Order: sequence, then structure tokens, then C-alpha cells
Amino acid sequence: MKVRTTFFLLAGRAFHFLNLLNLAQSLFERATHVEPKSFAAWHWLGYVQLDLHDYDSAAVALDRAATINGLTPAVWRDKGLVLLRLEQYQHSLSASNQAVNLDAQDNIAWYNKGGAHLKMGQHKEAFDAFVKASSISPKDEQAWLYRGLVAFDLNDYNAAVEAYSRATKLKPGWAEAWCLLGNAYAARQDLAKAVIAYDRALASASTTQCMLETLQNKGSTLVELDKDEEALKAFEQLIEVNPKDARAWTDVGSILFNMSKFETALQSVETALEIDVSSGKAWHLKGLVLREMGDVKAADDSFARAKSLGETTSL
Repeated sequence: MKVRTTFFLLAGRAFHFLNLLNLAQSLFERATHVEPKSFAAWHWLGYVQLDLHDYDSAAVALDRAATINGLTPAVWRDKGLVLLRLEQYQHSLSASNQAVNLDAQDNIAWYNKGGAHLKMGQHKEAFDAFVKASSISPKDEQAWLYRGLVAFDLNDYNAAVEAYSRATKLKPGWAEAWCLLGNAYAARQDLAKAVIAYDRALASASTTQCMLETLQNKGSTLVELDKDEEALKAFEQLIEVNPKDARAWTDVGSILFNMSKFETALQSVETALEIDVSSGKAWHLKGLVLREMGDVKAADDSFARAKSLGETTSL
């Protein structure tokens, strides 16, 4: 019986290594049937089901493994991750605590622990866990990224800059990390460095969402730097990618208004309102433009519309 179990385990691990996950799962299931009390069989079954995103089945298998041998940190670590995926955050935290109690140097368990704390809104505890994870494994860029995310949420922008900087050094082509670094620089009013970080993000952005977010943040930062021409280019580039972005059209209109280009500003804000007629900011900007163009009645109507939509910007 043990020979057959060993065969199924070795073959399953080989298929897992080759990323043939369904075949691996089948072999690990056969191992549990041949030897129902095999810790390794249940653990590997849960592990491969985790990779298959079958979290309910993985939770059952890992429960069986933990019942057979509850002193192995890895099973609690994996269970913590599965429960995190199932959004059972308190149970995930309990499993991750068990893992780090058994092995305080398990960086992945600390990482899972941080994730559970974060999901429960316990930012200080999450930060401490990610600090521990990144200290144990200083080349784990994901741990540094999450360390930065939590530091940012805690308004500790210096710590966020430090963490994101480490993440970008470990993975220089990581556009999302560069964008987050830019946000942290901007939050602490280090605007020139923020723009540099955004440019690095744009140079390696592989998803439309990352590109749009970075262009929006870059444009807003350039406005703060009074670099209207450069900001206008950023927002126009954003519109090229997503012509239906009402906020970007409004931002373009705002810059053109500041440059006293009222007719083109009006065209931009009207485009924004065609996309989103409920934008109080766009209605307010339209009022400002119309007032400068001498159409006081239409301007007042726009201001009234903005006020009705909750826009409280002073005139």
C-alpha cells in the first residue's frame, strides 16, 4: 500500500512540476484513497487544488492534512492562503498565526497573515506582518509592495516610498510598483520625483488600466507643478487610450480654461458632459468658461446644475 501511495505521490508531484494540474490532482486523490491517513497525500491534494483555484476542495483536503499532522507549518500556511481566497479572514488569520508559531521564519505565512489583517482593516498589524515577511525574504518584491500599500494607508509616505523603491529595484519593469511609488512621492509633495516615477511606469505598462491610472496621476501632478502644457499632453494621451473618460476631458477643459483658451475649453467640457451628464465638476467648469465668454445667464444655469449635483466649489 505504501509503495502505491509513494508512486502516486511522486507521479503527482512530477505532473504538478509540469503544470499538468488536473492529472496531478487525480493522482493525489488516488493516493488518499489508497492511504486515507497519508498526510503528504492530503497536503499535496490541497496544494494542487489551491493552484486550480478550487478553494473549497482545497480547504477540505488541508483540514484532513492538519488533522493527521498539525505540527507541520506548511499545511497551516497553505490553509491560511486558501481561507484568504475564500474571504474567511478571521479563520485565515488563525491558520497563519499557527504557521508562524510553528515556524517564525516562514515569510509566506507572514505574508498571508498580513493579507488577512489588511482585509479586516487592521492596517498596523498588517504593516508589521509585511515588515516581517520582507525582512525574512528581502528579495520578495511582492512583500515590499504590500508593505508600501499599508504604509500609504497609514499616511506614512516616507515608509511607502522606501518600500515601493525596494520593490522597483527588485523588479525594475514592474509598472504598477512605479505608479504606486509616484503616488507616494506625490502624497509627500515630492512632485518632480513623482513625475519621474510615473514616466517609468508608462515605459513598462502592459495593461490599459495601469496606463490610464498613471496618465491621470501624472497629469494631475503636472498641474500642481504649474506645467500646464505637459499636463495637457498627459491628459490628451489618456483620451487617446480611452476617449470616453469624462474626467480626463474635464481636466483638459480646466487646463485650457487656465490658459484662457475658452472656446476649446468649452468644447472639452461639453464632450465630458456628453459622456457623463451627472458630473458636477464639469457643469461648474462650464459655468466658469461661459462666464468668461460673457454668457452670464447660461453660466448661472450651469452653476445651478453643478450645485444640484453636489458640487460645492466656490465660484
